[in-house]
Amino acid sequence: MSEITGRSALRAARGVLAVGLFAVGLWYGAYWMQGYTPRREWLRLAMRSEPFHVAAHLVLYGALYALCRALLRAWGTAGVALSIVITLAVALAQETVQVVTYRRQFAGGEAFDIAVDCVAIAIVSVILRRRAQKK
Repeated sequence: MSEITGRSALRAARGVLAVGLFAVGLWYGAYWMQGYTPRREWLRLAMRSEPFHVAAHLVLYGALYALCRALLRAWGTAGVALSIVITLAVALAQETVQVVTYRRQFAGGEAFDIAVDCVAIAIVSVILRRRAQKK
């Protein structure tokens, strides 16, 4: 019995580490992107565009939510709820760091980013539900 508990604890610790590293990567990436200027004009324009920004939020926060769902699969509905909370907490922290770093006020742009992150959660939820129905 203690072996199962030990394995569960190890799996939980690896999951926490994976989510933590993913979150730090998101935060660092957002910080790094602010100072990065690509040499190619087309890439510079693409990276500074709103569609690129929205797509990045959809992919990154969708991936974070999918990771959380995979790690918390055994928790059922509570795992789904916790996955949402973790994803939105990371998103809110990232937006807060940007606001503090650039001495801005939390405004419409940050709220829009959080809304896009919610859309990412919804998209991944639909995909996971459809995959489960096919089984």
